[in-house]
Amino acid sequence: MMALKGTLEDMAIIDLVQFPHSGRKTGHLIISGTNGEARLSYENGSLVHATLGDVSGMNALVRVVDWNEGTFEFVTDAAPEARTIELDLHRAVMQALKLHDELKEEAERRKTQETSVQEEDEAVLTASLSEFLNSNDFALHACVLDSGGEIRAAVDGPDGPPEGIENLRSALHSLVRIHPRGALRRILLEDDLGTVTLVGLPDGGSLIAVASKGASLGSVSMSVGRLAAGLE
Repeated sequence: MMALKGTLEDMAIIDLVQFPHSGRKTGHLIISGTNGEARLSYENGSLVHATLGDVSGMNALVRVVDWNEGTFEFVTDAAPEARTIELDLHRAVMQALKLHDELKEEAERRKTQETSVQEEDEAVLTASLSEFLNSNDFALHACVLDSGGEIRAAVDGPDGPPEGIENLRSALHSLVRIHPRGALRRILLEDDLGTVTLVGLPDGGSLIAVASKGASLGSVSMSVGRLAAGLE
């Protein structure tokens, strides 16, 4: 067997996939890229089989046609192991490019929709937190964190963020994450600066509310409880 080797910088993927056709070659084109190893099988210049991991046929070819980094090797005189592509080579490539573009457009559309939904959710959360601060004179800060500790929404009172709020959020998220007895429902912490309330949310996230010094613990607990119930 003879092998032809190179990189995708030497030959564009579309040209590479079609190159066995001109010499009516039989063999395997093995392409190694960041997404795995693709194997394209040819018989007398016709592409008859393609695999990429567990994917085969046109579905595999669709995933390969946009590769621009990697290496390739063409092993001649190796018989195809299966036949999963019926179209002639040119039509198969054109169809793969078309399907790839459609899948890319669909992925972008879904991403846009997900971003829109996320922005709407954040707007609703921000409105709820703002209403909480406006309705309670003691409220200095309120925020909602996702299960990974990232801020989904945060609102501060007129004086701006409370001192050390970033470290406080990080510490409370760590507490939620390592708590050994399941999801935390509610914790009230009182220090020299005021009261901090942590409420675990059903989605694995958490609500944090900071109240000024001297605020009634009962009032803080009830108000934060109502806010949390509205977020569930």
